[in-house]
Amino acid sequence: MLPMLLAIVPTLYHYSNNVEKLILSNLLRMLVFNVLLVIIFYFFIATFNNFQAVRTANVTSVFLVFFNIYGLGYRYLISVDVIRIKHYTFLPLILMLAIYTILPITKLKNSVLVNVWKNLVLIVGVLVIYNIINIVPAEIKRWNSEKTINFLDTQGELSIDKDSPDIYYIIFDEFAGFQAMREYWHYKEVDGFVSFLKDRGFFVAEESHGSSTDTLHQMATRLNYQEYPLGREYFQTYFNDIADNRVMHYLKSQGYTTVVFDETKMGYPSSKSIRADYLYEYGSASIPQSSMKDDRFYFDEFGELVMENTMFYAFSEKYKKNNPLVGQHSNMIYFTVDNIAAKEISSPKFVYVHLLLPHAPFMFNRNGDITDNDHFTNWNYYIDNYIFSIKIAEEMINKILSEASSENPPVIIIQSDHSAQNHLAHQEHREILQNYPEEFKTLIMYALYMPGYDYTNLRQDINPTNTFQVVFNYLFDTNLIPSK
Repeated sequence: MLPMLLAIVPTLYHYSNNVEKLILSNLLRMLVFNVLLVIIFYFFIATFNNFQAVRTANVTSVFLVFFNIYGLGYRYLISVDVIRIKHYTFLPLILMLAIYTILPITKLKNSVLVNVWKNLVLIVGVLVIYNIINIVPAEIKRWNSEKTINFLDTQGELSIDKDSPDIYYIIFDEFAGFQAMREYWHYKEVDGFVSFLKDRGFFVAEESHGSSTDTLHQMATRLNYQEYPLGREYFQTYFNDIADNRVMHYLKSQGYTTVVFDETKMGYPSSKSIRADYLYEYGSASIPQSSMKDDRFYFDEFGELVMENTMFYAFSEKYKKNNPLVGQHSNMIYFTVDNIAAKEISSPKFVYVHLLLPHAPFMFNRNGDITDNDHFTNWNYYIDNYIFSIKIAEEMINKILSEASSENPPVIIIQSDHSAQNHLAHQEHREILQNYPEEFKTLIMYALYMPGYDYTNLRQDINPTNTFQVVFNYLFDTNLIPSK
C-alpha cells in the first residue's frame, strides 16, 4: 500500500493544481501507469528481500522518492550551471545514491521497519487525501456546472436576411502585436504583413490591448462583448460562456449558419465544445488523423508534466519523438486553411477559428516544417512560429476573399487573444525571452475587414471587447453601447 500511495501522490498533486483545465481521463491514464510501474518496482525489489512485505515496501518507497525527484534535481543543476551535467552521468549517480540509501534500510530490525512503514503510510496517506479533497469539489463543480449568463434580446427579433454577409472571426493564439515585433524582435518584415492587410482593405489597429493574458478570459469577454472577472476560479464560467456565447446566439437568431474550427482542447482538455452547426475540434474524429506512427505508449501533455520530474526524464527524447499530438496540431491547422471558406456550407455563415498558433509548442520553422522537440518550449523559436503564422493568416484571407462574392463581401475579424506571455515551461529545453517588456504581453493583433464601414470611426487602441458591438451596430443597427 505504501509504495502505491507514494507513486500516485505526484500525479494527484499536479492534477489538483491544474484541475480546472484537465479532465479525469488525463488523471486516470497516469494513475494506471503509476500503478503498473510500482507493481514492477515492488516485485523486482521483493526478489532481493525474500518477499518480506514491510521491508520491500520501505525499500520500494525510498527508491520511488529518488525516482520522482530525478527531474527536479537535474533541472536545478542545469539552472545553477556550476558543473556540466548530462543524463548519462547523472542517472547512474542517482541510482547509486538510491542503492546506498537503501542498503542500511535492509539491515534494520523488523520492528523498526514496521514503525517506519506505519508513519510513512500515515504521512503519505494524508498527502493523498489532501490532494483528493482539492480535486473532488472541482470535479463536482464541473459536473454540476450550469450556464450563468442570461442572453438578452436587446436587439429585438429581426427578419432573416439571406443577403447578410458571411462573418469570419479568426483568433491566432499568442500572436504578438506588430509594434512588439518591430521593437523587441526587430522583425521589420512584419510591415509586409501590415501592408498585405491594408492593401486588401483591412483596418489595422496598432495599439489594441487585451485586458489580460488569459485565453479563456479573453475569449469569454469578446464572444459575449462584456467584461469578466479574472482568475482560475472562473474557468467554468469561461467554458460555459464560450460554448454558448452571445455572438453566436444572436447570429443564429438572424439565420446564420455557425461553423467552428477550435483548438482550445489542445491546451484545455476540460473546455466545453462550442455549440455550432458545424464543429471541428482539435483531436476530434472530424479532423483527418495524423499519419505519424502511434505504435507505442505515449504521454499526453499532463503525462509529460508528471514524468519530467522522474527518472523517465532521462529518456524524454524517446517518448516525445513523433508524438501523435504534434501531428494532430499540424493537421488541425491545414484542415482549417483548406476548409475555412467551404462553399458547401450555406450562407450567411459565421465562421469562428481559434488556432494555437504561434502558441507553444514552438514546433514549426518559418516554412512550416516540424522542428526538433527541444525547440518546443524555447521562446527563442517563437519568432519562427510567428512568421509561419503570418503565412497561414495570409493564406486564409486570400482563400476567403477569393471564394467570396464581390456583390456581398464578407466581414473578416482577425485578432490574437494576447501577445507572447513568455512563461517558463517545465521542460528541460526551456528558455524565456530576456528583458521582454510587460506591456507587450497584452499588445494584440487587431485587423478588421468590413467593406463600406468608415474606419475613421475606429481608434488605434480599440478595445477588442467592443469588436462585435461595432460589427453588429453596422450590419444590423443594433445600437449596442461599446465598453469603455
